[in-house]
Amino acid sequence: AEFVFINRRNINEAIQDLEKAKQLMQSGIVLWIAPEGTRKKVGHLKTGFLRIAKAANVPVFRVTIDYKTKTVIFLDLFYPTDNVEQDAKECYEFFGQYTGSLDQLMP
Repeated sequence: AEFVFINRRNINEAIQDLEKAKQLMQSGIVLWIAPEGTRKKVGHLKTGFLRIAKAANVPVFRVTIDYKTKTVIFLDLFYPTDNVEQDAKECYEFFGQYTGSLDQLMP
């Protein structure tokens, strides 16, 4: 297994880490990227996963867990465009139709 850790505190290392992720994906390795909001509720998605997919010219396979129905949902392939912010917004809104684990804990 390969792991790519992105060092967000050092921009030069982060760029090298992202290049490694891109090369892995281009070689055919499927890359799993941890979801946003796994430790706290967030109101947006970070865009790194979209940037990596766009640079590697590969789609994002969207998968979610709906905690309300206790189901894993394999969604669709999302092809990032050149508008990263709009793509992130679209993905966030798409995932928003499902109930996350934190939604179950929040009043």
